[in-house]
Amino acid sequence: MAFLVALGCFHTRVTVLIACPPERLYEGLANGSVGYVVGLMEPLLRARLRRRHLAQLPESLEASALHSGVFAPIVAPLAGLPAAVVMKTALDEAFAPGVLSRGVKALMFGVVARALDCRHTEAESRKLLTADLWTEPEIDGALTTLHSPKLEPREADLLVWARDTVHYQTGPIQQTTRALCGQIGELALLEAVGIAALANSTVRLAMLLE
Repeated sequence: MAFLVALGCFHTRVTVLIACPPERLYEGLANGSVGYVVGLMEPLLRARLRRRHLAQLPESLEASALHSGVFAPIVAPLAGLPAAVVMKTALDEAFAPGVLSRGVKALMFGVVARALDCRHTEAESRKLLTADLWTEPEIDGALTTLHSPKLEPREADLLVWARDTVHYQTGPIQQTTRALCGQIGELALLEAVGIAALANSTVRLAMLLE
């Protein structure tokens, strides 16, 4: 259940932040007689989609494998579930070399964690930053002011934006995201959207450690 909450959080933020139009035809299937037929077929459709999804996943991870990689303590409670593979793969790949620096990605996780008072996610974010030679005062300063001279100039506004993805109204956050795209470019924005969505999801999953 915790993973489903986290997954829903991820999907919601991705679709809202990139202003993805709704699938009106798909959503319309829930209405009228067509909706009745779909309701009867739901168990079959769900089982088929689940089999297809699981076939695309790597083999199940050993419990010991979940204790390595980024945010490992948060993923570890999912041991034995397909969700563990999904979450670990997403987090490991999120912090692989990309368009954005590893430092700003870790700080985005930390900012979201602090906004939601999640000590577990913030602690793991700090580990990543410390490994990249950030000092405790530098980390504290960035999380408190949402700015850091260690970040690249184009990444300067990402921390404020990341905080705004925690509690948002659709119109304003989409306008802010569109403006941010003009500053950092489409590729950087897409990575930022993924990081912000995953950060919000990770914090929700961390409820398992409470």
